[in-house]
Amino acid sequence: MKKAFETRIEIPSGVVCKVLGNSIQCSKGGTQVDRNIEIPFVKIEVSGNEIIISTKKANKKDISKIKAQVAHLKNNFLGLNERFVYELEVCNVHFPMTVKVDGARLIISNFLGEKVARNANILPGV
Repeated sequence: MKKAFETRIEIPSGVVCKVLGNSIQCSKGGTQVDRNIEIPFVKIEVSGNEIIISTKKANKKDISKIKAQVAHLKNNFLGLNERFVYELEVCNVHFPMTVKVDGARLIISNFLGEKVARNANILPGV
């Protein structure tokens, strides 16, 4: 059975949020995070220090999709407050491979016993 559903997310202090179509743009300082929410018949608005996500007709699947997006938005707020750093760990099983960084390239030698080295580009900002 379809029913009306509305949820509110409190915006932390110092975070500025804007709604651009189906996406929410949140920024704090120089950091900016975008979240695209494409759920049919869902209305998104920013009112004061809250994000309101509502719909007039929602079934169980729509409500679960909205709640998942709410969890993603809360994780975006955490990401704006503290930086997350990914660390790459290289493990080998049998062959002793070598990994080197040469400027903006990652060179992997002796991968699974291969004679030719593999190259991977390192993206800017990484």
